[in-house]
Amino acid sequence: MPDIYKPLLNIAGDWFTTLVRRRLGQKRRAEKAQARTLPVLLKTLARTKRGKELGLLAKMPAAEFQAKVPLSDHRDLQPWIERVKAGEADLLWSGTC
Repeated sequence: MPDIYKPLLNIAGDWFTTLVRRRLGQKRRAEKAQARTLPVLLKTLARTKRGKELGLLAKMPAAEFQAKVPLSDHRDLQPWIERVKAGEADLLWSGTC
């Protein structure tokens, strides 16, 4: 690549990075994205064994989801992870791992 294009690529890269950073930093946009994403994820999650155990529904408000799903880390999920490793399907997510 000729050296003349490198400054143009740097300028374009800097501009794109600034644009993405600005978009990601907008709380309003993040909230809308989360509101669109949760129902999509819940459709699959509600059909899993963990989702059924927690009482998750495909169409559930975010506040109800937060109330039903406890904060957990890998130690809390270890029994489920062991079952996934053993080949059991539809536990934490649809299908097998």
